Amino acid sequence: MAESVPPDEELSRPAPLGVPDRLAPGPAETRSAKVSEALSFAFDDKRSLLVGGLWLLVPIAGFLAIQGWAAEAQHRLLMNHPDPVPRLSFRDFAHYARRGGPAALIEAVGFGVFWALAVGLFGLLNASLLAAGLVAGSVVVPLAVLCAGLAVALTLLGMVTVVFNAMLTRAELTERLADAAALGEAWREARPMRRKTFVTYLLYVPVTLALLIFGSALCGVGVLPALVAVKLTGAHLRFQLYQQRLARGGSALPACAPRALPSERHQIGRASCRERVSSLV
Repeated sequence: MAESVPPDEELSRPAPLGVPDRLAPGPAETRSAKVSEALSFAFDDKRSLLVGGLWLLVPIAGFLAIQGWAAEAQHRLLMNHPDPVPRLSFRDFAHYARRGGPAALIEAVGFGVFWALAVGLFGLLNASLLAAGLVAGSVVVPLAVLCAGLAVALTLLGMVTVVFNAMLTRAELTERLADAAALGEAWREARPMRRKTFVTYLLYVPVTLALLIFGSALCGVGVLPALVAVKLTGAHLRFQLYQQRLARGGSALPACAPRALPSERHQIGRASCRERVSSLV
């Protein structure tokens, strides 16, 4: 009789067989994305937050690995994997670093474009206010310029946010930079969800800042686990938004074939060895 696998060595099962070649959730989700649900998901496995914080001490590669790990969790959520948050094992470090490359590049470009645009708009708005005040000599015209300028700034920054959210989701789920950088496709996917995405990020950004400030307050040592939690929270929010887009009739993204992680293949090999030994006894 084959020996049972101890609970502490329970295998992480791959995604169920028969998964379609497009990423799609089960029941349609029409509710709004919940930051609280994403936070609860991120803090469910506190060990991973601590280990992930140590991984971030590795320059560049550590950040890429955490990005890839969060993408893996998002992929598993969509595939209804029984273990949506994989345990961080050093055997999987190189795998996660490779997987996180496209998403990290899209995120870096999006971050740079957002802040370059924000600084440019802020400078232009200041110049417009100064010019309007000098010409009009009253507060009415500058106030009107301020309101119009803020409306334009929020619209442009909101468009950048929703488009890069779609591009980041594409990078995380397809693992291909070419698919992620397809700006036209990203905009077509982002457009029906632009309001929900923008509101979600308006809630997500303050939570992110609060987590990082709280982590920094713990003598600075908590900022790295906090950053890991931020990454996982963002991945879960993008999972929720993706579900909602599909529920509205949006097309699904091409899926990568489900595969076991290097650490899971190692565990499967150990279990098979135990079974062979027990069969000889």
